[in-house]
Amino acid sequence: MYNKSVINLAKKMKLNGSSISEISRKICASRSAIKEWVTQSKRYTPKNIFYNITTFESFTNNMAKFEEYRKSYYYLLGQYLGDGCISLMKNKRTYELRIMCADSHPMIIEEVKKSLNIVFPYNKIQDVKRPGCRSIGIYCSALPQIFPHTGKGKKHNRIIKLIDWQLNYLESNKIYLLKGLFHSDGSYYYSKATNNYHYNFTNCSLDIHNIFQNCLESLNIRYTFNKRKCKKILPNDIYLTIIYRKSEVDKLFELIGPK
Repeated sequence: MYNKSVINLAKKMKLNGSSISEISRKICASRSAIKEWVTQSKRYTPKNIFYNITTFESFTNNMAKFEEYRKSYYYLLGQYLGDGCISLMKNKRTYELRIMCADSHPMIIEEVKKSLNIVFPYNKIQDVKRPGCRSIGIYCSALPQIFPHTGKGKKHNRIIKLIDWQLNYLESNKIYLLKGLFHSDGSYYYSKATNNYHYNFTNCSLDIHNIFQNCLESLNIRYTFNKRKCKKILPNDIYLTIIYRKSEVDKLFELIGPK
C-alpha cells in the first residue's frame, strides 16, 4: 500500500505533464498503480472466465457462450468502423488494433478499454498519448478474422459489409453497434434552429452509413440523410445521418444517451 502523500505527488506530477513512466521512476511505484490513481479507475475484470483469444476459434466460442462478450464485441466493431484501424506489424507476426479516442471524452476512453478487456481478456491494452487524443489498442494475430473488414487503404474506398456470423448475433446487439458507431463518429448537440437536441453521424463511407441506418430502422427511429462537400478538410464527400425530430431524439437518448 502507498500512503496518500505518494499518491498525491503522482497526481500532481501527472497534472504538470509528466508521463506515467516518468512518475513511476521518480516515486518508485508501479505503472499500473499510478494509472489507477490518476484516472481513478481500475482495470475491469470480467465476471465470466472468457477463453484466451489465441485463435479465431477461441473468439467464436466466447461469442457463442457469453452475452456480455457479444455486447462488448459489437461496441468495439462500431468503434473500429468509425475511428479504428488494423495493421500488420513490421515483423509480420501479429496485427495491431488501434482505436483513436478524443481526450474530451474520458468516459468513452474507459468504455473502449473495458470492452477491449472483455473481448481480449489476456491481451495487454495499449494506451498511447497523441495530440488531443489517445490511441487505445491491442495486439492479436486473429484480428483480421475478428474484424473481417480489414484491408489496405481507407474504409470509404473499400466495401464494408457485415458477414454471416456477424449478422447471426446482430439482432440482440444492434444497440451496442449503434452506440460504438455514435461514440466514434457521432455528435449530440443543441440546435437553436429547432430548439431541440440533434444526433449526427458523420462518415465518408456509404456502407458504414448503411450499417448505422439499418440499426436505426430496426429500432423504429426515423432519420434524414445528407451529403456535403468539404474539400478543405477531406477530398471526399462527407455524408451525414441526422436524427432531429424530438420524438426520435428522445428514443435514441433512452438507448445510447449523450456523447
